[in-house]
Amino acid sequence: MNDQYDIIKEGQTEDKELIILCGVCKTETTHIVLKSISHHYGNEAVDGRTEYQIVQCQGCKCPSFRDEGVFSEDWDPGTGPNVRVHIYPERSSQMLDLKHFYEIPPNLSQIYEEIIACFNQGNRILCAAGLRSLIEGICSVKGIKKGLVEYKDKSGKIIQKQDNGLWGKISGLSENGILTKNNAEFLNNFRFLGNDALHNLSAPSKEELRISIEIVEHILENIFEIEKKVERLKKHMDKRRIK
Repeated sequence: MNDQYDIIKEGQTEDKELIILCGVCKTETTHIVLKSISHHYGNEAVDGRTEYQIVQCQGCKCPSFRDEGVFSEDWDPGTGPNVRVHIYPERSSQMLDLKHFYEIPPNLSQIYEEIIACFNQGNRILCAAGLRSLIEGICSVKGIKKGLVEYKDKSGKIIQKQDNGLWGKISGLSENGILTKNNAEFLNNFRFLGNDALHNLSAPSKEELRISIEIVEHILENIFEIEKKVERLKKHMDKRRIK
C-alpha cells in the first residue's frame, strides 16, 4: 500500500493581505496575494506544506515572489512549528541598493555590481577584495601607473619615493588632479582593508564596508559622471557662443 501523498491546489490564499518589507518602498507595506499554489506532501510518518505566492505591494505596485512552508520534522516543542518564509528578490533593511552610473566603463560597472551583491549576501572578504579591484580599475582607466608616496623609515625619517604599487597609483590620481588629497587618503584606507582581507583572511565589519562603498560611489560619481556632465555643459555653452 502506498501511503505517500502529493496534493497541489491553486488559489487558496489569493486576495489575502500580508505585511511584507517592500524592496522598493524600503518599509513594511500591505501586499495582496495575486496568485497562489499550495503543495501538501508527506506520508504516514511526516507531513509538509508549502504555499507559493505572487504578491504585490499596494503602495508601489511592485510584484514579488513569496513562499511559506512548514515541515512536521522541523518542530520546536516549546514554540511549535517552525514556519519558513522566503521572499524574492531578497530584501532587508540592511541591504544596499545598486546605484546606476551611466558614464563609467562597463568593466568597472561590473565590479561595482558584484561588490554590492557580495555585501548584500554577507560575503565580506569578497566585498573587500572587490573594492580593491575597483580602485585598481579606476587607476588603470585613468592611465595612472605610479605616484609619489611618503613613509617613515626605521629611524622615523620621512622618505619620499615613486611607487608603482596601488599606494603609488592612488597618490598618482591625486597628483594628476583626478582625486582630491582627502579622497586619495580614503582610498589608501581601502587598499589596506583589501590587503588584510586577501592575505590574512580578515573580514572587515559590515559597517566598515558600508562606509567604504558609500565613499567609492561618491568617487565614481565625481570622476566619471560629473566629468561627462561638465563636458556636455561645455558643448552647449560653445554652441551658444557660436550663435
